[in-house]
Amino acid sequence: MGRRIEVSLPVTMKHRYHRLVWLWLWLFTAGTVHAQETAQPPALPQLEQAEALIEGGKPEQAYVLLEPLESQLAGNVQYDYLLGVSAVNSGKASQAVFAFERVQANDPRYRDVDLWLAIAYYQSGNRELAKSGFAEVVTQTNNAEAKAKAERYLAAIKQEEAGGTVQSSLLGHVEIGIGYDSNVTNSSSGYSSTPQLAATVLAPASNQAAIESILNLGVEARIPISGHYAFASVDDDRRTYNGLSVMNSDLLIAKAGMKFASDGDAYEVNAADREFRQQGTSFAATGILNDYDIDGLEGKARLRLSARDYLGFMAQYNQLRFLVNNTEDTDQVVLGANYMHMFQVSGSPILYLAYAHLDDQAVRMKTAYNPDYNGGMTVASRGAEMVTVYLQYSISKDVDIVSTDYVYFRRDSGAFARDAVIDYGKDKTSFLSLGVNWRLRPQWTLRSQLAKTSNNSNIDLYSYSKTEATVILRRDFN
Repeated sequence: MGRRIEVSLPVTMKHRYHRLVWLWLWLFTAGTVHAQETAQPPALPQLEQAEALIEGGKPEQAYVLLEPLESQLAGNVQYDYLLGVSAVNSGKASQAVFAFERVQANDPRYRDVDLWLAIAYYQSGNRELAKSGFAEVVTQTNNAEAKAKAERYLAAIKQEEAGGTVQSSLLGHVEIGIGYDSNVTNSSSGYSSTPQLAATVLAPASNQAAIESILNLGVEARIPISGHYAFASVDDDRRTYNGLSVMNSDLLIAKAGMKFASDGDAYEVNAADREFRQQGTSFAATGILNDYDIDGLEGKARLRLSARDYLGFMAQYNQLRFLVNNTEDTDQVVLGANYMHMFQVSGSPILYLAYAHLDDQAVRMKTAYNPDYNGGMTVASRGAEMVTVYLQYSISKDVDIVSTDYVYFRRDSGAFARDAVIDYGKDKTSFLSLGVNWRLRPQWTLRSQLAKTSNNSNIDLYSYSKTEATVILRRDFN
């Protein structure tokens, strides 16, 4: 027989040991019970009633019962699932998307949420996410009925992409708004009593704040061609400043091109004409310097890396022409890349990152500010880099918090093009904004934004800062 080894503990240590064991047992038991209570909340009578209504073919009544409870029960998997099913069967696709995304974030394997989320994407018009979702259901589910339904939706999408059910359409929007701009002329505070030359625009003295009225009208026509479509659009953006009518402006953008789609990837080529007109004249004998035209060609590609990740590329060629001050005319090349990720968590956050390189080559010579340089002649050529970050978080199915931030670096390529002492001007422009988008009802959106712009330059004349606040009501037509 083997020897039994005993270790005796002091009485005080035994008491401490027993108390420690009982403490761990109590914590384990309490934690287990709490976890079970958290993981399996008791079924509510409203949920049982809603499920019965859905099974009885009355999703509209189920939605009416469930929708008022969202502020209390959002995050409860059973509630979100039933809310999504009732919404998607009641023609409320956007509400269904938010509900099913919450289910997927909390329990990705709950019932057949993947199929329902794909259906909600399809009904809301997001064909790319819908197609990806249905494809995943087909390859991963063991439910023959769900797989067959997903395959039918994929066939319908394929038919649409082939042009079978796509029809010509006319889209439009109207935006009206009001805002406040603390420095309408983007003028330097160091030159408060001197007219300023800023980016070839002679403007009034600095720090002139004004209330602005905003009116934007847009229309787009689409014509299907072999599963893709051609489009033509016109946008007109008007800004009117109370007490500073010299700065009133009108920007007209006309664009036409083709859009293509293939296996979740999207491509676009277009030609555009932009015309900017300002009501007032400059404070110089040369007259209006602000007005310009831009004719350009653009190509864009958006590649689907996954159902929630996209990589994009763009290239532009633009001809910038000023109506009066043609020594500032340039031919511009823009190359850029961007990345977007849609997080699969509550709030459906979106992260968008973009980078662009701009190269502006002057069309003709101009008079240098330093007459001793190159016989008094130079060019308005310049290079620039731009980094943009966009963030979006949905605090409810109808309200998004958004932030757009960018940093723009410019360096003059022509010596003494903007100053008589500093040869090469350098600028860093920072833009920070925070806004809220509220979908009041289908096709109605209220957007509010607070933004801060600062430009730091090694030429003092070009340094400025401003604060803008805007509220815009938008109505879409389709």
